[in-house]
Amino acid sequence: MPRLVEFIDDLTNWYIRLNRARLKGQGSLSAETHVALSVLYDILITMSVLLSFSAPFFSEWLYQKLRGIHPAVASQDGAADSVGRAESVHFVMLPSYDSSRMHAAAEAGMSALRVVVELGRQARDRRAIALKQPLKEVVVVAAPEACSALGSLETYICDELNCWSLQLTSDGAAWTEYSAMINLKVCGKRLGKNLKSARAQVESLPSAVLEAQLRDPDRGIEICGQVLRGQDLIIKRSFAGDAQVYESASSSDFTVVCDIRQDQDVLEQTGLWRGVRREEQEWDLKPSCTPLAPSVPVQPSVS
Repeated sequence: MPRLVEFIDDLTNWYIRLNRARLKGQGSLSAETHVALSVLYDILITMSVLLSFSAPFFSEWLYQKLRGIHPAVASQDGAADSVGRAESVHFVMLPSYDSSRMHAAAEAGMSALRVVVELGRQARDRRAIALKQPLKEVVVVAAPEACSALGSLETYICDELNCWSLQLTSDGAAWTEYSAMINLKVCGKRLGKNLKSARAQVESLPSAVLEAQLRDPDRGIEICGQVLRGQDLIIKRSFAGDAQVYESASSSDFTVVCDIRQDQDVLEQTGLWRGVRREEQEWDLKPSCTPLAPSVPVQPSVS
């Protein structure tokens, strides 16, 4: 049950929020609206089946609301206990796990996006910068594979962090520096009398060596005749830039750097955009206006 609740939280706070414009059919994304709504429909009706054993009344209510537009209701195709054909959610068998529907690259990209957005918000909070106040630039420092996964998600990151430009880089030396210390609980006894010397050697290790070790914990570093790897070392990442200009937040795999300077051009462009948006909203409220785009169809496509 906790995993299911976590999934619902992810669905509402990430998938739906990130795809607001697509789900509403706004702008150039209107062509993708039918696909986005069909995906959301499939998720909700499947979720009603999964919830049927723990929340029988709510799941039945949700299923009946969604069943009315299911293609199987009109066509009468499929088994009597299949989704859509079944008159009650409690007549539907629980779905089987289908590994072919998993997309490892999409999952990795979404996981990276969530970490980056959360770190960016932490950096904003440290300087008490409201989310409605735009940032000129955000820099994300990560491994090349992570940068590649985030490349197609730049628009989402810029929207969530309210920044005008995003830079993805794997050049950690330009933005971060690393320090390390020996994990005494793990390898203190193993080093024995060499502990003092080993501690000095570890503390003097260059950032490039520690960065490589952090990315590959099994790599190992030889210190005083012992190979230290994994949990033998505690490696910390810190910001190496100008703290007067930037604010950063880091995890084990990412560093997010926010340019906190107030750029006059950005503020003017933001003010202009808000003015245009306000005019659009006032125009939409006028009774004589007609919609510029046709209504979005809600008939889902369920495979």
